[in-house]
Amino acid sequence: MALLVFADVDGTLVHYDDVMGKLGSFSGRKDAEKGIHEFIDLQGNAHEMIKLPPSTTGMQGVLSNETLSLVHQMRGNDQKETTFVLISGARTTTMLQRLAYLPTCDAFVT
Repeated sequence: MALLVFADVDGTLVHYDDVMGKLGSFSGRKDAEKGIHEFIDLQGNAHEMIKLPPSTTGMQGVLSNETLSLVHQMRGNDQKETTFVLISGARTTTMLQRLAYLPTCDAFVT
């Protein structure tokens, strides 16, 4: 069975300081080569986060590796079981800069 999934980017897949600050803090540990930053939640659990390039307005969001993994699992091994569409209110130029960091999608709408 084929599925079609639409996902909002900002606030659903990607989060910003206003939300992240309420959930925990960045530890300062990072793997610069992979662009991974460690985030410690309020329960003390560590999460690998990817910091996205800043938008033209200066906002810099983060995306968890777990989110990327879950979307990959949802799409299936051959990436053809689910059509995945990203939706964003961001400027097209911002979205184009972020595509390399976001889950693989079949289409996006700005």
